[in-house]
Amino acid sequence: AYKNGNILLDCLNSIEKYNDLKDELEVIVVDNSPVNERVESFVKQSSIQNIQYIPSDNKGFGAGNNVGAKVSQGEVIGFINPDIVLIEPIFKQIYSKLWRNWTIKLWNKLGRFNEKNMFITGANLFVRKDMFMNVGMFDENIFMYFEESDVTSRIKNKYPHAEVKFNKGLKMIHL
Repeated sequence: AYKNGNILLDCLNSIEKYNDLKDELEVIVVDNSPVNERVESFVKQSSIQNIQYIPSDNKGFGAGNNVGAKVSQGEVIGFINPDIVLIEPIFKQIYSKLWRNWTIKLWNKLGRFNEKNMFITGANLFVRKDMFMNVGMFDENIFMYFEESDVTSRIKNKYPHAEVKFNKGLKMIHL
């Protein structure tokens, strides 16, 4: 988050309304706002059960997301901009597609199984946490814009069988 607490609160309220994972959903808000403009009071207005607030120095979009990724507990991490408003449940659909593709085994010519990996990009990025961490997370030298493209490229280089999927069926509003 950066400054605009009202927009963030709309995002958090939509996450709560359309949370189809219930207690399994972990929400981490990393606040890159200047100290005198922090959004903590807006986070406290949210009634999401499993939410964590982390104030942080503004070192850029990717760096802030890396702070959240490091403390996350899930197998799948999603990066949602604070100006996103969900208009339907999306989390279970994303998780089930990722999980289904993780467990698909491909038989290669040598008789060994290879795991097929997948992650989804769009207005948001959802990715296996282990893949994200293994490629060094977001490049913190990129202050803003193109972080997703960069990390996608690095994942594809390290995991040649990984698939990038854009799911145009997911509905949300990106302010």
